[in-house]
Amino acid sequence: MGKATSKVEVIDPCASHAPPLSTLYRLPWIGVGTAYCESLRSYLWRLAFAHCVVPYRLVETFVRPYMEAQGLGRPWSFVGTGRTYSLSSKSIELRALVDRLSQLTGLDMIVSASLQSLLSVLSGAGLVSRIERFCPACYADEDTPLYGQVMWEFDVVKACPKHGLRLVQAICGSPIEGRFHNRQEAPCVRGVCRKCGSIRMQCNREQVLPASAEEVRIAREIGEVIAVASGGAEISKAGLVRGLEMCVAAKGGPRSLSCASGVNRTSISGMAHGRRGKPTMQMLLALAKASDRSLVSIICPTLYRPIVWREEVTLSRNVLRRRRLDPELNEAIEKAKASYACLESSPLSAAGLAKSLGISSGPSLKSMDPELYAAAVAAHGRYKAELRLAEEQALRDAVSLAFAQGVSTSAVQIARHLKIFFGSEWRMNVLHDELKRLMDSPANGKPCE
Repeated sequence: MGKATSKVEVIDPCASHAPPLSTLYRLPWIGVGTAYCESLRSYLWRLAFAHCVVPYRLVETFVRPYMEAQGLGRPWSFVGTGRTYSLSSKSIELRALVDRLSQLTGLDMIVSASLQSLLSVLSGAGLVSRIERFCPACYADEDTPLYGQVMWEFDVVKACPKHGLRLVQAICGSPIEGRFHNRQEAPCVRGVCRKCGSIRMQCNREQVLPASAEEVRIAREIGEVIAVASGGAEISKAGLVRGLEMCVAAKGGPRSLSCASGVNRTSISGMAHGRRGKPTMQMLLALAKASDRSLVSIICPTLYRPIVWREEVTLSRNVLRRRRLDPELNEAIEKAKASYACLESSPLSAAGLAKSLGISSGPSLKSMDPELYAAAVAAHGRYKAELRLAEEQALRDAVSLAFAQGVSTSAVQIARHLKIFFGSEWRMNVLHDELKRLMDSPANGKPCE
């Protein structure tokens, strides 16, 4: 029998499968690919805190020589404490800072996580908030790490989409004697007060208010865009132009889209053809709402999906629950249904009926009782039709009187005499009709056919 041989694999300790060593710690970016992605300024502060230095020292040691070699200015504004500069569509220094941090940490995803592709297609006008803000409920959650969300730095975002609260300004509410006398002693970490050192900004005394449905909707729209952009989706000017073309086609043309959104028609046509500059975030939000599309479908047309307004989804549940728990409201609705069964017409619209019953709006009344809503709409429609007939007869009588008094035989002169607005098409049609009947009548010398 032959001897059994075993092969022993010799492992070279120098040949490791670990990634190459980086100059700075490979600190992971929090919230990549989600709506709660971390901001660039927060990451820079956490990176400095992990190395036990202040952000100013980190930038002076590793970033400033790199920028000066490229002929750029000093990046002091990115480590400021009173303003946020994580977002900018024109700052060359900001892009150089992102490239340098990617080199120092060895993380390529810093470029996408810092939203550089998104910022390249947006205008800088009204993009960033110059006030440091945060959500108190997000900081109060002890299960989440302390960091600053990039969503809080967008000027159009006024609320937290997760908790439905308005963002508050980061202002220290501690007394003067409880603050640091030396600012160098204060830790540079988002979520920790720079004046008194309060963890999770518990020193803040600003009143926390619930956000409106529109503010929450805008925050969710921005959050979806942040999730897509930070996840590495391809965002380009060509894609934005395609998204704007879809908005124009959905409304039937630039004029209709301009009337619905309030955006200048020339600006819409120019951007849809790629001939004008970058759109602002406020402009894209207005176009998205007017065309019933999501903001993501405009910036990334490949990710198009019909928008679902969340406040409309929860509306019927809330109003039905209120009717189930309010017997007085049920009784008022039943009385209104009985009265509308005997009415031919009513001057009260569906919205007016809803307010008289203590309901917020007509759609809420429709969700509570569709039968009563339909009866109110039909009765009010008949009332408006009766008013139109009465006004038409009064106008015919006035034209006949003016014609008999010899004011004029011209429709324009009679309209001016009766002070009829020329833009009112149906009134001018009635005037022409009545004037033609008077001119063709036998009393005017015309034989009756």
